[in-house]
Amino acid sequence: MTRIHSIDLLKLIVAIGVVWAHATLTIGNFSPAIYVFGQGLVRMTVPIFALVSGFLFHSTFRNARIKGWLLRLLAVYLFWCLFYFPFWKADATSPTAILEHLVFGPLHLWYMAALGIALTLLTVVIKLSHDDAQANRRLLWLAIAGLAVGSALQVADFFTPLSIPLNAYRNGLFLGFPYAAFGFLIARHIHRHGMARLPGLGALAALFLLLALLRMAEAWLALQGFGMTVVPDFPPLALAFAATTLLATLRLDLPPAPVNLGFLSMMIYFLHMAVIFACLHFGLHDPSALFFVSAALPGLFGLLFLQALRALQARLPGLGDRNILGWRHMTPQPRAAAADASATAAPGTSPDSPRPQS
Repeated sequence: MTRIHSIDLLKLIVAIGVVWAHATLTIGNFSPAIYVFGQGLVRMTVPIFALVSGFLFHSTFRNARIKGWLLRLLAVYLFWCLFYFPFWKADATSPTAILEHLVFGPLHLWYMAALGIALTLLTVVIKLSHDDAQANRRLLWLAIAGLAVGSALQVADFFTPLSIPLNAYRNGLFLGFPYAAFGFLIARHIHRHGMARLPGLGALAALFLLLALLRMAEAWLALQGFGMTVVPDFPPLALAFAATTLLATLRLDLPPAPVNLGFLSMMIYFLHMAVIFACLHFGLHDPSALFFVSAALPGLFGLLFLQALRALQARLPGLGDRNILGWRHMTPQPRAAAADASATAAPGTSPDSPRPQS
Protein backbone atom coordinates (compact mmCIF):
# COMPACT_ATOMS: atom_id res chain seq x y z
CA MET A 1 0.00 0.00 0.00
CA THR A 2 1.53 3.32 -1.04
CA ARG A 3 1.19 6.43 1.03
CA ILE A 4 -2.15 8.10 0.39
CA HIS A 5 -1.63 11.83 0.12
CA SER A 6 -5.36 12.50 0.11
CA ILE A 7 -5.42 11.46 3.78
CA ASP A 8 -3.14 14.40 4.57
CA LEU A 9 -5.54 16.73 2.77
CA LEU A 10 -8.51 15.26 4.62
CA LYS A 11 -6.82 15.85 7.98
CA LEU A 12 -6.06 19.44 7.06
CA ILE A 13 -9.68 20.06 6.06
CA VAL A 14 -10.97 18.44 9.23
CA ALA A 15 -8.51 20.38 11.40
CA ILE A 16 -9.77 23.62 9.86
CA GLY A 17 -13.30 22.42 10.60
CA VAL A 18 -12.31 22.00 14.24
CA VAL A 19 -11.08 25.60 14.32
CA TRP A 20 -14.34 26.81 12.78
CA ALA A 21 -16.35 24.92 15.38
CA HIS A 22 -14.35 26.26 18.32
CA ALA A 23 -14.35 29.83 17.02
CA THR A 24 -18.11 29.67 16.45
CA LEU A 25 -18.85 28.13 19.84
CA THR A 26 -16.55 30.55 21.65
CA ILE A 27 -18.24 33.61 20.18
CA GLY A 28 -21.71 32.08 20.27
CA ASN A 29 -22.33 33.11 16.67
CA PHE A 30 -25.39 31.03 15.86
CA SER A 31 -27.94 31.23 13.09
CA PRO A 32 -30.14 28.49 11.62
CA ALA A 33 -27.75 28.02 8.69
CA ILE A 34 -24.68 27.89 10.93
CA TYR A 35 -26.42 25.44 13.25
CA VAL A 36 -27.39 23.08 10.42
CA PHE A 37 -23.91 23.23 8.91
CA GLY A 38 -22.17 22.78 12.25
CA GLN A 39 -24.47 20.16 13.74
CA GLY A 40 -24.82 18.30 10.47
CA LEU A 41 -21.29 18.30 9.06
CA VAL A 42 -18.66 19.95 11.24
CA ARG A 43 -19.69 17.86 14.23
CA MET A 44 -18.32 14.86 12.33
CA THR A 45 -14.72 16.08 12.58
CA VAL A 46 -13.91 14.02 15.68
CA PRO A 47 -15.43 10.76 14.38
CA ILE A 48 -13.55 11.21 11.09
CA PHE A 49 -10.29 11.87 12.93
CA ALA A 50 -10.80 8.77 15.06
CA LEU A 51 -11.63 6.66 12.01
CA VAL A 52 -8.49 7.84 10.22
CA SER A 53 -6.44 7.23 13.37
CA GLY A 54 -7.60 3.62 13.53
CA PHE A 55 -7.03 3.18 9.81
CA LEU A 56 -3.40 4.32 10.00
CA PHE A 57 -2.77 2.53 13.29
CA HIS A 58 -3.08 -0.71 11.34
CA SER A 59 0.37 -0.05 9.85
CA THR A 60 1.85 0.74 13.25
CA PHE A 61 0.41 -2.49 14.63
CA ARG A 62 1.65 -4.68 11.79
CA ASN A 63 5.15 -3.24 12.09
CA ALA A 64 5.26 -3.87 15.86
CA ARG A 65 5.82 -0.22 16.76
CA ILE A 66 2.92 0.02 19.19
CA LYS A 67 4.72 0.54 22.50
CA GLY A 68 7.02 3.27 21.23
CA TRP A 69 4.17 5.01 19.43
CA LEU A 70 1.90 5.03 22.47
CA LEU A 71 4.69 6.33 24.70
CA ARG A 72 5.39 9.17 22.27
CA LEU A 73 1.69 9.92 22.09
CA LEU A 74 1.61 10.14 25.89
CA ALA A 75 4.64 12.43 25.93
CA VAL A 76 3.13 14.76 23.33
CA TYR A 77 -0.19 14.77 25.18
CA LEU A 78 1.42 15.68 28.50
CA PHE A 79 3.48 18.41 26.83
CA TRP A 80 0.38 20.11 25.44
CA CYS A 81 -1.49 19.66 28.73
CA LEU A 82 1.38 21.55 30.35
CA PHE A 83 1.37 24.15 27.57
CA TYR A 84 -2.33 24.83 28.14
CA PHE A 85 -2.16 24.57 31.94
CA PRO A 86 -2.59 28.35 32.44
CA PHE A 87 -6.00 28.01 30.77
CA TRP A 88 -7.28 25.14 32.90
CA LYS A 89 -5.38 25.62 36.16
CA ALA A 90 -8.44 27.27 37.73
CA ASP A 91 -10.10 23.83 37.64
CA ALA A 92 -7.02 22.08 39.05
CA THR A 93 -8.19 22.53 42.61
CA SER A 94 -6.99 19.17 43.95
CA PRO A 95 -4.91 16.16 42.91
CA THR A 96 -8.15 14.37 42.07
CA ALA A 97 -9.27 17.22 39.82
CA ILE A 98 -5.90 17.27 38.06
CA LEU A 99 -6.03 13.51 37.54
CA GLU A 100 -9.55 13.78 36.13
CA HIS A 101 -8.41 16.44 33.68
CA LEU A 102 -5.48 14.32 32.58
CA VAL A 103 -7.62 11.21 32.13
CA PHE A 104 -10.36 12.94 30.14
CA GLY A 105 -8.27 15.74 28.65
CA PRO A 106 -8.47 19.50 29.23
CA LEU A 107 -9.97 21.80 26.61
CA HIS A 108 -9.65 20.44 23.06
CA LEU A 109 -7.02 17.95 24.23
CA TRP A 110 -9.81 15.63 25.34
CA TYR A 111 -9.49 14.00 21.92
CA MET A 112 -5.84 13.18 22.57
CA ALA A 113 -6.76 11.48 25.84
CA ALA A 114 -9.56 9.60 24.11
CA LEU A 115 -7.26 8.53 21.28
CA GLY A 116 -4.68 7.09 23.66
CA ILE A 117 -7.34 5.10 25.51
CA ALA A 118 -8.99 3.96 22.27
CA LEU A 119 -5.82 2.66 20.64
CA THR A 120 -4.62 1.02 23.84
CA LEU A 121 -7.94 -0.81 24.13
CA LEU A 122 -7.81 -1.75 20.46
CA THR A 123 -4.34 -3.23 20.97
CA VAL A 124 -5.43 -5.19 24.04
CA VAL A 125 -8.43 -6.67 22.21
CA ILE A 126 -6.26 -7.84 19.32
CA LYS A 127 -3.52 -9.21 21.58
CA LEU A 128 -6.05 -11.23 23.59
CA SER A 129 -7.56 -12.78 20.45
CA HIS A 130 -6.43 -16.13 19.10
CA ASP A 131 -6.34 -15.05 15.47
CA ASP A 132 -7.26 -12.20 13.16
CA ALA A 133 -10.75 -13.51 12.53
CA GLN A 134 -11.57 -13.57 16.23
CA ALA A 135 -9.98 -10.15 16.69
CA ASN A 136 -12.08 -8.74 13.85
CA ARG A 137 -15.28 -10.10 15.35
CA ARG A 138 -14.45 -8.75 18.79
CA LEU A 139 -13.51 -5.34 17.45
CA LEU A 140 -16.69 -5.15 15.41
CA TRP A 141 -19.05 -6.07 18.22
CA LEU A 142 -17.24 -4.03 20.85
CA ALA A 143 -17.32 -1.02 18.52
CA ILE A 144 -21.06 -1.45 17.96
CA ALA A 145 -21.60 -1.88 21.70
CA GLY A 146 -19.52 1.20 22.47
CA LEU A 147 -21.49 3.34 20.03
CA ALA A 148 -24.76 2.01 21.42
CA VAL A 149 -23.85 2.69 25.04
CA GLY A 150 -22.46 6.13 24.25
CA SER A 151 -25.59 7.01 22.30
CA ALA A 152 -27.82 5.71 25.09
CA LEU A 153 -26.02 7.89 27.63
CA GLN A 154 -26.42 10.95 25.39
CA VAL A 155 -30.11 10.22 24.88
CA ALA A 156 -30.63 9.76 28.61
CA ASP A 157 -28.82 13.02 29.32
CA PHE A 158 -30.81 14.96 26.72
CA PHE A 159 -34.30 13.48 26.95
CA THR A 160 -34.60 12.54 30.63
CA PRO A 161 -34.20 14.40 33.94
CA LEU A 162 -30.92 12.57 34.49
CA SER A 163 -27.83 14.78 34.48
CA ILE A 164 -25.02 12.75 32.93
CA PRO A 165 -21.56 14.34 32.73
CA LEU A 166 -20.21 15.02 29.26
CA ASN A 167 -17.13 12.93 29.99
CA ALA A 168 -19.34 9.90 30.59
CA TYR A 169 -19.87 9.49 26.84
CA ARG A 170 -17.34 11.82 25.19
CA ASN A 171 -14.33 9.63 25.86
CA GLY A 172 -12.06 6.99 24.44
CA LEU A 173 -14.36 4.11 25.35
CA PHE A 174 -17.65 5.21 23.81
CA LEU A 175 -16.46 7.56 21.06
CA GLY A 176 -12.78 7.13 20.28
CA PHE A 177 -12.63 3.34 20.35
CA PRO A 178 -15.67 2.55 18.18
CA TYR A 179 -14.54 4.77 15.31
CA ALA A 180 -10.87 3.79 15.64
CA ALA A 181 -11.88 0.12 15.56
CA PHE A 182 -13.90 0.59 12.39
CA GLY A 183 -10.98 2.44 10.81
CA PHE A 184 -8.62 -0.38 11.77
CA LEU A 185 -10.99 -2.96 10.27
CA ILE A 186 -11.20 -0.98 7.02
CA ALA A 187 -7.40 -0.91 6.82
CA ARG A 188 -7.15 -4.64 7.52
CA HIS A 189 -9.70 -5.35 4.78
CA ILE A 190 -7.77 -3.25 2.26
CA HIS A 191 -4.47 -4.84 3.28
CA ARG A 192 -5.88 -8.29 2.56
CA HIS A 193 -8.03 -7.65 -0.49
CA GLY A 194 -6.62 -4.49 -2.04
CA MET A 195 -8.21 -1.21 -3.09
CA ALA A 196 -9.98 -2.94 -5.97
CA ARG A 197 -12.59 -4.27 -3.54
CA LEU A 198 -13.68 -0.73 -2.68
CA PRO A 199 -16.52 1.00 -4.56
CA GLY A 200 -15.49 3.45 -7.25
CA LEU A 201 -14.97 7.14 -6.64
CA GLY A 202 -18.16 8.12 -8.46
CA ALA A 203 -20.34 5.86 -6.32
CA LEU A 204 -18.62 6.96 -3.12
CA ALA A 205 -18.93 10.65 -4.05
CA ALA A 206 -22.65 10.23 -4.71
CA LEU A 207 -23.09 8.39 -1.42
CA PHE A 208 -21.10 11.06 0.40
CA LEU A 209 -23.36 13.82 -0.97
CA LEU A 210 -26.48 11.86 -0.05
CA LEU A 211 -25.26 11.23 3.49
CA ALA A 212 -24.21 14.87 3.86
CA LEU A 213 -27.72 15.94 2.90
CA LEU A 214 -29.20 13.44 5.35
CA ARG A 215 -26.92 14.74 8.11
CA MET A 216 -28.02 18.31 7.46
CA ALA A 217 -31.66 17.20 7.27
CA GLU A 218 -31.20 15.52 10.65
CA ALA A 219 -29.76 18.76 12.03
CA TRP A 220 -32.64 20.78 10.55
CA LEU A 221 -35.20 18.48 12.18
CA ALA A 222 -33.35 18.81 15.49
CA LEU A 223 -33.44 22.59 15.09
CA GLN A 224 -37.18 22.56 14.46
CA GLY A 225 -37.89 20.30 17.39
CA PHE A 226 -35.43 21.41 20.03
CA GLY A 227 -33.90 24.71 18.97
CA MET A 228 -30.18 25.37 18.89
CA THR A 229 -29.14 22.64 21.29
CA VAL A 230 -26.71 19.74 20.89
CA VAL A 231 -29.10 16.91 20.06
CA PRO A 232 -27.69 13.35 20.13
CA ASP A 233 -26.56 11.98 16.78
CA PHE A 234 -28.21 9.05 15.02
CA PRO A 235 -25.24 6.63 15.27
CA PRO A 236 -25.76 4.62 12.04
CA LEU A 237 -25.91 7.80 9.96
CA ALA A 238 -22.88 9.31 11.71
CA LEU A 239 -20.84 6.14 11.20
CA ALA A 240 -21.90 5.82 7.56
CA PHE A 241 -20.94 9.44 6.87
CA ALA A 242 -17.52 9.12 8.53
CA ALA A 243 -16.74 5.81 6.81
CA THR A 244 -17.84 7.07 3.40
CA THR A 245 -15.69 10.17 3.84
CA LEU A 246 -12.66 7.98 4.51
CA LEU A 247 -13.37 5.59 1.64
CA ALA A 248 -13.95 8.40 -0.85
CA THR A 249 -10.71 10.01 0.30
CA LEU A 250 -8.86 6.75 -0.23
CA ARG A 251 -10.17 6.65 -3.80
CA LEU A 252 -8.68 10.06 -4.60
CA ASP A 253 -5.36 9.80 -6.39
CA LEU A 254 -3.54 12.98 -5.43
CA PRO A 255 0.11 13.90 -5.95
CA PRO A 256 2.28 14.89 -2.99
CA ALA A 257 1.63 18.39 -1.71
CA PRO A 258 4.49 20.91 -1.86
CA VAL A 259 4.45 21.05 1.94
CA ASN A 260 3.71 18.52 4.65
CA LEU A 261 -0.05 18.94 5.10
CA GLY A 262 -0.10 16.48 7.98
CA PHE A 263 2.31 18.59 10.00
CA LEU A 264 0.37 21.77 9.20
CA SER A 265 -2.87 20.19 10.38
CA MET A 266 -1.09 19.10 13.57
CA MET A 267 0.02 22.67 14.26
CA ILE A 268 -3.46 23.99 13.56
CA TYR A 269 -5.03 21.49 15.94
CA PHE A 270 -2.64 21.99 18.82
CA LEU A 271 -2.21 25.77 18.64
CA HIS A 272 -5.57 27.12 17.52
CA MET A 273 -7.10 27.31 21.00
CA ALA A 274 -4.16 29.37 22.25
CA VAL A 275 -4.68 31.76 19.33
CA ILE A 276 -8.41 31.96 20.08
CA PHE A 277 -7.71 32.86 23.71
CA ALA A 278 -5.14 35.46 22.65
CA CYS A 279 -7.55 37.01 20.13
CA LEU A 280 -10.29 37.26 22.73
CA HIS A 281 -7.85 38.83 25.18
CA PHE A 282 -7.02 41.54 22.66
CA GLY A 283 -10.66 42.17 21.81
CA LEU A 284 -11.10 40.31 18.54
CA HIS A 285 -14.68 39.03 18.68
CA ASP A 286 -15.68 38.96 15.03
CA PRO A 287 -16.39 35.25 14.33
CA SER A 288 -15.07 35.24 10.76
CA ALA A 289 -11.87 37.07 11.71
CA LEU A 290 -11.40 34.85 14.76
CA PHE A 291 -11.73 31.73 12.62
CA PHE A 292 -9.34 33.01 9.97
CA VAL A 293 -6.65 34.13 12.41
CA SER A 294 -6.92 30.98 14.54
CA ALA A 295 -6.38 28.77 11.51
CA ALA A 296 -3.87 30.96 9.67
CA LEU A 297 -1.39 31.71 12.46
CA PRO A 298 -0.76 28.08 13.48
CA GLY A 299 -0.54 27.16 9.81
CA LEU A 300 1.99 29.92 9.21
CA PHE A 301 4.00 28.76 12.21
CA GLY A 302 4.02 25.26 10.76
CA LEU A 303 5.22 26.54 7.38
CA LEU A 304 8.03 28.53 8.99
CA PHE A 305 9.06 25.52 11.05
CA LEU A 306 9.17 23.33 7.94
CA GLN A 307 11.19 25.96 6.11
CA ALA A 308 13.67 26.14 8.98
CA LEU A 309 13.92 22.36 9.02
CA ARG A 310 14.52 22.29 5.28
CA ALA A 311 17.35 24.79 5.68
CA LEU A 312 18.81 22.66 8.47
CA GLN A 313 18.58 19.56 6.30
CA ALA A 314 20.48 21.39 3.55
CA ARG A 315 23.32 21.99 6.01
CA LEU A 316 23.14 18.47 7.45
CA PRO A 317 22.01 16.16 4.62
CA GLY A 318 21.72 13.09 6.83
CA LEU A 319 19.18 14.81 9.06
CA GLY A 320 16.27 14.08 6.74
CA ASP A 321 16.63 10.34 7.26
CA ARG A 322 16.60 10.49 11.04
CA ASN A 323 13.80 10.43 13.54
CA ILE A 324 13.75 13.99 14.88
CA LEU A 325 11.89 14.15 18.18
CA GLY A 326 9.90 11.16 16.93
CA TRP A 327 8.93 12.98 13.69
CA ARG A 328 10.03 11.43 10.41
CA HIS A 329 10.14 13.10 7.02
CA MET A 330 8.84 16.55 7.93
CA THR A 331 9.24 17.56 4.29
CA PRO A 332 7.09 15.84 1.62
CA GLN A 333 8.01 12.31 0.67
CA PRO A 334 8.04 10.93 -2.87
CA ARG A 335 4.75 9.57 -4.11
CA ALA A 336 6.00 6.01 -3.94
CA ALA A 337 6.92 6.20 -0.25
CA ALA A 338 5.48 3.28 1.63
CA ALA A 339 2.48 3.70 3.85
CA ASP A 340 4.13 1.21 6.14
CA ALA A 341 6.25 4.15 7.29
CA SER A 342 3.02 5.55 8.64
CA ALA A 343 1.93 5.77 12.20
CA THR A 344 -1.52 7.03 13.09
CA ALA A 345 -3.33 10.25 12.46
CA ALA A 346 -4.38 12.12 15.45
CA PRO A 347 -5.63 15.60 14.79
CA GLY A 348 -3.19 17.15 12.47
CA THR A 349 -0.53 14.47 12.19
CA SER A 350 1.06 13.24 9.02
CA PRO A 351 0.85 9.55 8.21
CA ASP A 352 4.56 9.23 8.95
CA SER A 353 4.20 10.87 12.29
CA PRO A 354 3.82 9.02 15.58
CA ARG A 355 1.99 11.93 17.10
CA PRO A 356 -1.27 13.34 16.87
CA GLN A 357 -6.59 15.10 15.64
CA SER A 358 -10.96 18.91 18.75
